[in-house]
Amino acid sequence: MTDTATREQAATEKRNWVRTIRACNNRCTFCLDADMLDGFVVPAAEVRQRIREGRDEGAARLILSGGEASIHPHFLEFVAYGRECGYNWIQTISNGRRFAYGKFTARAKALGLNEITFSIHGHTPELHDALSGVKGAFEQALRGLVNARRLGMVANVDVVLNRQNLPHLKEILDFFMGLGVHEFDLLWLVPFGRGFTPEHRENLFITPGEAFPHIQRALAGRARPGLYLWTNRFPVEHLEGYEWLIQEPYKILDEVNGRREMFTDLAARGDQALGCLGERCEYCFMQRFCEVIRRFRRRLSGAAEPGLGEKKDGFAVAALDGPLSAPRAERFQALVAAHPVRRLEVQARTIDEAGALVAPLVGPLPEIVLRLDDYAGIGEGHAALGVGEITRLTLWRDGQLADIAAELARHAELEVELWVNQETLPILKALLDPSPPLPLERVVVVLANRSRLTAVERDEVSPEAVRAVLAELPPGSLRVRNLPPCLAGGQAQDDPEFPAAGVDRLRPELVCEEPRRDGVALLDPFAFAAQFILDHYYARSLRCERCDCRAVCRGLHINALRAFGFGVLSPERAAGACDGQVAR
Repeated sequence: MTDTATREQAATEKRNWVRTIRACNNRCTFCLDADMLDGFVVPAAEVRQRIREGRDEGAARLILSGGEASIHPHFLEFVAYGRECGYNWIQTISNGRRFAYGKFTARAKALGLNEITFSIHGHTPELHDALSGVKGAFEQALRGLVNARRLGMVANVDVVLNRQNLPHLKEILDFFMGLGVHEFDLLWLVPFGRGFTPEHRENLFITPGEAFPHIQRALAGRARPGLYLWTNRFPVEHLEGYEWLIQEPYKILDEVNGRREMFTDLAARGDQALGCLGERCEYCFMQRFCEVIRRFRRRLSGAAEPGLGEKKDGFAVAALDGPLSAPRAERFQALVAAHPVRRLEVQARTIDEAGALVAPLVGPLPEIVLRLDDYAGIGEGHAALGVGEITRLTLWRDGQLADIAAELARHAELEVELWVNQETLPILKALLDPSPPLPLERVVVVLANRSRLTAVERDEVSPEAVRAVLAELPPGSLRVRNLPPCLAGGQAQDDPEFPAAGVDRLRPELVCEEPRRDGVALLDPFAFAAQFILDHYYARSLRCERCDCRAVCRGLHINALRAFGFGVLSPERAAGACDGQVAR
């Protein structure tokens, strides 16, 4: 298994987080959960029930958390019960102080505790004790870490980065590596809990510009076998040159699950549900997610979008890529009827399967883009759809070229989306020939997003390689989508509103089958989070701040950046390429 696959598997492993207690024997200045630490000890029967439910749902790893999980009077019983339920790995997140007692640590190990993640935020007593709010906490945590390692347990370290310890990050990593620790999770400070109170905010929060040199200094030379660094809620633009450390996008689902009530309320009520909306946003990892889901919900309700003038009822695209139950088909049809849609994208294996997907939909539908695995027989199969007018076909496999080229010859209004990957890059290169099989003016070159980094590394090509081919064509020969201006090779964007395209994409799985009492469709925040990763999770280099196109450019999808690096972005090449485009 490749290193990418190993890290991806670890990040996406099904885990059961069980909060055992809302109390802690530290008083960390930055504590995220300070507002919830009311001293409540979750009854042992309730904790055991949650442990069992997680295993029944297929979780293989049990994580006992708090507050400080180890101070629950039945902590050791929970470890034993987790092993009895069949978890193959049991972990706890701890400040480490209870594990300073050798007998307690040995008993936890004997009962089945495999791993302790120690939250230690400095390499000296002065630094850690000041941040943890307890004199002597560093000495106890260090003794706990040594005990765990001596017993052969997996011991790793979490560090919450802030203004006090970030200048010392290199020394912190060096110190614990010297103790034999080879796995670290570097957590970016979030604007919740005790850390964002007036008492602590100024001493803890650091601007991106201030943070960047410290991060670069700490990470230099850290790419080595056997050392595992993870970043959590990090501003990804800080990791240029260290893209392998960008957090697995899947973790956004953990963020939504961790604040399930808030995001469910946000999906139901929109802006009214966000009591945190305001000054916190610029410091929050979930800022973009909240912004997108709020805009999407406003679009569903037909409300005006702030800063965009009149309300906008419609969606640019509706997308179907799986069978619809009867209730969901009815709900989706009602949504399409209530919110005008310019284009219907249908993804299926064959033309007959595409017809089956749209069959439950009745009434007039917009133009259709077909994305099929096999275009065989499409010339005779247009009528199988029965609705709408096919305006585009998606070419993403070399073997589809003959069928699509024949269709383009038959239908002068038809266009083709050429999704560039390792298999289709030769087709793009063939367009340089004076007599290409595809008419340039009817071609849209698309860089596809992938939800998994392993899929990008297996199938995709560097955006720079795509740009190199496009740059050999006369400017404006064809159109591009999902390529920022600096990588478009002088070709025009397919849609001037491309930065907002994802917000305009309506999918049936995003909307619950039953509407709210007021008739407004109710979003599923978890389905939306999965779609956010694919449609909205983009980033730019810090170098892009000086680019003329910054207002209309999202940059590249997060997994393209993880695979090919920020270095493919060249803002100096984008001069004038965004003229006439309007920021959304």
